[in-house]
Amino acid sequence: MNLETLIAIEEIRQLNARYARYADAKRWADLADLFTPDGTFTSHAVDGSVVAEMIGRQAIEETLTRVAGGGDVVPIHLFLSHEIEPTGSDTAHSNYAMADLMYRGDGYVADPTAADLPPFRVMRGWGHYEATYVKTDGWRYRTLTQTRTRLEFE
Repeated sequence: MNLETLIAIEEIRQLNARYARYADAKRWADLADLFTPDGTFTSHAVDGSVVAEMIGRQAIEETLTRVAGGGDVVPIHLFLSHEIEPTGSDTAHSNYAMADLMYRGDGYVADPTAADLPPFRVMRGWGHYEATYVKTDGWRYRTLTQTRTRLEFE
């Protein structure tokens, strides 16, 4: 593996870390900016059905704000076991395991149009992300797909 490949892998690992930090801090505009302008983010339930499909930075920011943007919500994201493969000088693909938690306080009012989720106070999720990346002014997500292996709601 050459130095350029190792640098690309580390830069993508840093991009993924920023995603988790921005999500936990509810910095949805900053998180959406990690995508290309026409980037896509699709989340699937355990049964494979689509929970949310977002196309473009604005849709990503607006949807995530409606799902977890309230002041009475605490999101927690963990990304593990990255498999990152550069596919060209400015493109890459990855798979990585994930876990997330979302706590909604008494003051939270759910927006049922934001995502196809049941009402909940606590959500615990596990699964994987598959991503494609392009390097344009730094690495950005072109596509991000979340596939769940387990979801629990209280």
